[in-house]
Amino acid sequence: MVNIKRNLLFLLLLCNSIPIFSQNTPAYSELSKYSNFGFTLGGVLFDKAKIDFEEGSYNISTFPIASYSFGFYFDFPIHGKWSMQTGLIFVREAALAIRYSFNDEDILSTQVQRQRVVDSPFFTKSIPLSVKFKTKVSKKSYLELKLGMKTMLLLYGSVGCTNVFVCDSGLCSNFRLLMYSPKAFFHGSVLSSVGYVIDLNKVLIGFELSRTINFQNTFSGRFRFYNLITNPDAYGYYNLSGDYWALNININFKKIKKKK
Repeated sequence: MVNIKRNLLFLLLLCNSIPIFSQNTPAYSELSKYSNFGFTLGGVLFDKAKIDFEEGSYNISTFPIASYSFGFYFDFPIHGKWSMQTGLIFVREAALAIRYSFNDEDILSTQVQRQRVVDSPFFTKSIPLSVKFKTKVSKKSYLELKLGMKTMLLLYGSVGCTNVFVCDSGLCSNFRLLMYSPKAFFHGSVLSSVGYVIDLNKVLIGFELSRTINFQNTFSGRFRFYNLITNPDAYGYYNLSGDYWALNININFKKIKKKK
């Protein structure tokens, strides 16, 4: 992980040493009217978490988590159809997405039998660095391919849930899940994308489908079913990779013309 951070820092310093060009390249000078600075907004779909039982088995499942992202980016033309891109991206990070239920013989008649819990309490900040290839597919449209890495800041924290019900002694519980993010704040990942960009004369708009794969889980923890009337306790592990698909809209506006 230390080597990844050093490599990303080196690439960022390299990018900062490159003069700030406009959008135009020798291949597509018609894009010189647009700024290199752009905005991005999109929907995110996180992969579902993995459930592994250590002891016993019971009724629990996970599902993909929908979220969103936003941010800005900057392009550094390299040569011809090639450029580098960096920026700052904010993502509403997924954490908890489970369904669990109890068998009739394991609960009192007044207890809730089924539960669905979703929680996404954290925003992460990411600095991506990728190489982009752009090629023209029609008079006003372009195809973009990107491949790179990103460094994500995820602060250490915990997320959990407990199923509580009223019993003879007061309040009791029969299910609990508690998980934590890694103690290391910075996380690395690989990103790739394919996009379609349209020149609308007043704005350059792109539609991008991307995939992010992390080098480590974003959340890991344990769950347990207990205080069941008939069945024995069951417990295991909950692991969320944090990998996701994203569909983004990217916008570049025209450069502001300076008055003479």
